[in-house]
Amino acid sequence: MISTLSVILRSRPTTVTTSLSRRAISRLYIGNLLVANNRNPWSTRNNVKSESKQELSTFPNIIPGSGVVRLMTVPYYLLSQKRHISTHDPVSRLNGDTIMLINYAAPSFAREGKYEIAAKYYESVLPELCQILGENHVSTIKVIKQIGEWYLVARKYDLTIQWMQELKRVLKNTSTSHDSHVQELAELTFTIATLYSMENNHTKALSTFEECLQFRTALFGSKHGKTMEVIERLSVLYDGLGMKELSINCYEQMVRYQQETLGETHEKTLKTTGFLASLYLETNNHQNDAIQLYSYLWVTQCQLVGEKHPNSLKAMYNLAKCYSTLQQYELSISVYEDCLKKHLEVYGRNHGLTNDVMYRLGQLYYEIDRYNDALLLFNNCYEFYKLHFNEVNEQRLILQHSIVLTLKALQRYNEAIVLIEDCLLKCVNTVGKDHQLYISSLEIYNELVKLINNSN
Repeated sequence: MISTLSVILRSRPTTVTTSLSRRAISRLYIGNLLVANNRNPWSTRNNVKSESKQELSTFPNIIPGSGVVRLMTVPYYLLSQKRHISTHDPVSRLNGDTIMLINYAAPSFAREGKYEIAAKYYESVLPELCQILGENHVSTIKVIKQIGEWYLVARKYDLTIQWMQELKRVLKNTSTSHDSHVQELAELTFTIATLYSMENNHTKALSTFEECLQFRTALFGSKHGKTMEVIERLSVLYDGLGMKELSINCYEQMVRYQQETLGETHEKTLKTTGFLASLYLETNNHQNDAIQLYSYLWVTQCQLVGEKHPNSLKAMYNLAKCYSTLQQYELSISVYEDCLKKHLEVYGRNHGLTNDVMYRLGQLYYEIDRYNDALLLFNNCYEFYKLHFNEVNEQRLILQHSIVLTLKALQRYNEAIVLIEDCLLKCVNTVGKDHQLYISSLEIYNELVKLINNSN
């Protein structure tokens, strides 16, 4: 018995909760199959007629629950009568109950959607398979694989990972260098990494995807769709874990690959280029690259679909936002003003995208002390939110907060304090007193009280 597999099996209950023996379960499911065809389930002649026409195959590649899994080419009636089977195939040394569980009972449960029970049946026969056939036998490997697949369909992801890791270990110990073997390892590793991501175990997902990248690079080369699929997953993980340079390296490889295979102006290529630009913007040593990419995307979209197309407007918005992030306010304002005009023409005044541009332009006006212009835009945005959102939300409170700051900068203290008092009351009912917006509003309120008292 293999050591790792023994640990797995000892840690899991391998018997199915039932009052029937394994032999009874096996015969019951065979009986049900025959009764469904109006035949006596315990008639040897009927069994011979049924099985003699059908040669049982040895473990086809199956989809969980899609069909009956066959282990050996021996008719059931020979096993039921305990006849000696003369063959050099080691499968013939397996217990007849084991054959029945593998060929009929477990797959029957799987077809009924009871994948977890089916997997437990296979777990119960695995020790015998390992003892008689060995863990590297094709039938043993396929049983381990099927257990993982059934747990996957049952959404038992922790158990799926456990059994797929065991399958991976067994495959690695199987002495073969055939490409199909390496490819199976690569696909298995990719599945395990994806499951780790689904379980939010990003550290293990990262190391497993990196291992998968080695497999796929060896199989397909560095410039292949399968390899790029792994690089794309790695880019997201690197970004989420704060490894910006590694993420940038992945995105740069993806952009070059897509430019070569899809073309520079393909929709997917431009989308990936946009992701790369956003990463450039987040790192200090790539900010100029960010401006160049955002400018390139804007010009390219305008040439492809026209200046007023939504894709072009989004590219223009991203360029203006890039300038703003880098505190190049004059350039950002120039682009935002042009962007606002086009949004008003395309979407109209009462549209969320238009008001988003309006608010960001108002923030920039505030930064360069154009307070009256900023107040006009903030008030327009606030009226939009009041008109379209009956309930007070955080965005509406932020807008009200911005108006108060602008009124304070214009020394219109009495108007500002009325709004901040209303803002404090709404913050208590909406976001709570522990929210940063409430704390900030309270500080502004105290400042306004002092300013009003000093002015009197």
